[in-house]
Amino acid sequence: MSTLRTRFALAAGTCALGLTLAPAASANSIDGTLRSAGAFSYSDGSDRFCVTVSPNPSRHISARVAPVRGNNPSFTVTARSGDRTECKSLMYAYEDSAYTVTITGSTSQSKTHRFWT
Repeated sequence: MSTLRTRFALAAGTCALGLTLAPAASANSIDGTLRSAGAFSYSDGSDRFCVTVSPNPSRHISARVAPVRGNNPSFTVTARSGDRTECKSLMYAYEDSAYTVTITGSTSQSKTHRFWT
């Protein structure tokens, strides 16, 4: 009976240690700028993708957000000089899904990023 208790205690201790040392899920937030067109960001905590246009007149910034694969939502979010900031939610995307975002703007430049929800 003592051997059984010892094995149980070792197994329980190993499980507890494994849970203690297990890495936490990492947030995958991104942000950046597109020359003088504006800025973009994704907040993993709030599941929101936002674009902010620069204050210069006649500027715009747009983001096409799409899943790499699967049935997750996709959308385009655009901010124009009168809008300032526009956001869309990825709240209904499956957690830890791969997404690609292509940012374009009035400066004829584009950027593509990959991120995880």
